[in-house]
Amino acid sequence: MLCPVCGAYSVGQIGRRRYYCGECYHEWVETEGKFKVFRISSDGHLVRTGVLADKKPVPVFAAKTKEAL
Repeated sequence: MLCPVCGAYSVGQIGRRRYYCGECYHEWVETEGKFKVFRISSDGHLVRTGVLADKKPVPVFAAKTKEAL
């Protein structure tokens, strides 16, 4: 599985349908064909950053590169 935030391969499963990326340090839950994405705050709590509607990873750095062109 690829990270839906950065597209990295360093993804680990930490629960049922719950994943963690070791590159961008985001967690996400897969529900009903969508990803609910969370970041880990400085005090260790999860802060929801958004919902991705598709299961296709969209690397943030690639999107920025295309906009720059």
